[in-house]
Amino acid sequence: TRCFVRRLFRCPPGLRPYLRYEKERRFGLDDTCGKRVAIRNNKPMMSSVWAAYERELRRRPLLTKSATSAVVAAAGDLVAQLIEQRRDAETRISAKRMLRYAVFGGAFAGPASHVWFGFLERVVRGKKPTTQLQLLKVLVDQAVFQPFFTWAFFVFMGILEGKNADTIVRQIQKLYWRTQFTKWWTWTPLQIVNFRYVPPAHRVLYINCVAFVWSIYLSVVHTKAT
Repeated sequence: TRCFVRRLFRCPPGLRPYLRYEKERRFGLDDTCGKRVAIRNNKPMMSSVWAAYERELRRRPLLTKSATSAVVAAAGDLVAQLIEQRRDAETRISAKRMLRYAVFGGAFAGPASHVWFGFLERVVRGKKPTTQLQLLKVLVDQAVFQPFFTWAFFVFMGILEGKNADTIVRQIQKLYWRTQFTKWWTWTPLQIVNFRYVPPAHRVLYINCVAFVWSIYLSVVHTKAT
C-alpha cells in the first residue's frame, strides 16, 4: 500500500527539472536535501551596478546625485592633470586639486542641478511633452541656469583655492564669456537630447556623464589662468 501511494503522488519525470528550477530560484534550496545553497547569479555586473544606483536614486535622490557629481568632477580633473603631465613631465598629480573639484561637484553641482531640473519640470510643463515645450526648457536652461552655473564655478573654486575677491573677479572677467560661449554651442544640442529622451529622474546622471568631458575642459582652462 505504501509503495502504491508513493507512486501515485510521485512527481512526473518531465516536470522534475522545472520544479527544481523554481524551488532554487525562489528559495535558494537544493532539491535533493533541502539545504540552502548559493545560487549563481548570471546577471552582468553592470546590470547589478545600475540596479543598485536605481535603488539609491529612489531612496536618496539628492545624496545619490551629489555623490555621482563629486566622483565625475574629481575624475574629470584627474584626466586633465594627466593631460597636463604629458605636456610637462615636471607636473605632479595633485590630490588636493582633485578634492576641490569633488567638493564642487558634491556640494554645488549635484544639488544645484537636482533642484533646478525639478523646478524646471514644475514650472515649464504642458499636457503633452511636445517638441515646443522641450525646446522651451532648453532655452530657459541655457538662458538662466547655465550662465549662473559658470559664474558659480569660478567663484566656488576661487574660494576653495583661498583667493581673495579681487583675484576671483579678475579671473571671471578674463574667462567667463569665453567659457560660457563654448558652453552654449556645446551644451545646447546635448540638452535637447536630455529633455527630449532622458527621464527626469536620470537627467542629472546624463549631465554627469557629459560633464566628465566638460570637467576636463574647465579644469584645463581654470588651471591655465591660475
